[in-house]
Amino acid sequence: IVNITLDETIQRAFENNRTIKESVAERENAFWGLSEARRQTNPQVTWELNGQKFGGQYYRTYDYHRSFSNSGSISMPIYQGGRLKEGRKYARYALSSADLALENTMQTVRLQSTIYYFDVLQYRNLIEVYEEEVVTLQEHLRNVNAQFRVGTVAKVDVLESQVELANAQQNLVNIQNSYDVAVARLNNFIGLPADTIVRPQDTLTYKRYDFDLGSCTAYALENRADAAMADYAVKQAES
Repeated sequence: IVNITLDETIQRAFENNRTIKESVAERENAFWGLSEARRQTNPQVTWELNGQKFGGQYYRTYDYHRSFSNSGSISMPIYQGGRLKEGRKYARYALSSADLALENTMQTVRLQSTIYYFDVLQYRNLIEVYEEEVVTLQEHLRNVNAQFRVGTVAKVDVLESQVELANAQQNLVNIQNSYDVAVARLNNFIGLPADTIVRPQDTLTYKRYDFDLGSCTAYALENRADAAMADYAVKQAES
């Protein structure tokens, strides 16, 4: 049994999500790509060392049986038509895009883990609702049966009460199954064994949201990571 809050759920998802780990690796690759692009304008030194050892009857009259040679060179680009400069810009845009890709992935994981967490909360609340309904209908059926035995209600009233109770019990079974599926889905997403019993510590409450659609759209266009990634993709292509 694991008692878990929404913040803990998100943290577990961050630690165990494979897509985030891929984005981190891609960001690391972009970082070293920029480092490589920056070094292209620096002097490049090469050094080569060769050694040989020889012997046998043919070389018996030689005064030496080993030879060594060293060679070195240094080179530096003088002019490449702006390719190196644009290469550095391209690599910087790639790193910025990788940072945004990581942020976008983390936002997506945060959203999905929040959805799965509140699915569990919702089905847990619905179970309580249907359990109360079943208890109420069971009591109602007992009352109707008592009235039927003394002749104050007809048999059809008893049958209707039985049908209502059966439907409520079936709804309760369906919600319990949906709850089990929601728990397994949450466990899988945050890296827990599928059969782990989780107990969310939060409750569903109403919170007023005062933003209108226009404000939300404007904010999204200005701040969404995937939109900024698209801008950097254009700049990369230009470079």
